[in-house]
Amino acid sequence: PRCSLITSPDPQPQCESGNQSCPYFYWYGDKSNTTGDFAVETFNVNLTTTEGGSSEYKVENMMFGCGHWNRGLFNGASGLLGLGRGPLSFSSQLRSLYGHSFSYCLVDRNSDTNVTSKLIFGEDKDLLNHPNLIFTSFVKEKETFYYVQIK
Repeated sequence: PRCSLITSPDPQPQCESGNQSCPYFYWYGDKSNTTGDFAVETFNVNLTTTEGGSSEYKVENMMFGCGHWNRGLFNGASGLLGLGRGPLSFSSQLRSLYGHSFSYCLVDRNSDTNVTSKLIFGEDKDLLNHPNLIFTSFVKEKETFYYVQIK
């Protein structure tokens, strides 16, 4: 049943059991694409709490793709994390745990290895109260992409 959520490469092989991985092929909006196995696993995630602390959660039945052939902007990347609005993205699958809020500051993949990115699921009180915080709200759309209004 989960295999019906993804696009399979041609010819489409049949999944014979509920715990078997399914091959997938996915195109991104920038024409990058990935091919691999679609799988289900239990993830342990550490999420920011509304009080500013963190809690570890065991999330069963997380759906994800294990890309074996990635092309486009992420060619050579060791992994991808989907944060779009689609039902299979990491952020959408965790939505009920972290209250629909996440923020990120991602460094360029060619940056110095001592520079790290930040990815926060949930509301971080210290971040929200930071005097230099500037943010732009997204325009509500039904597509997987995020949009901002520019005036």
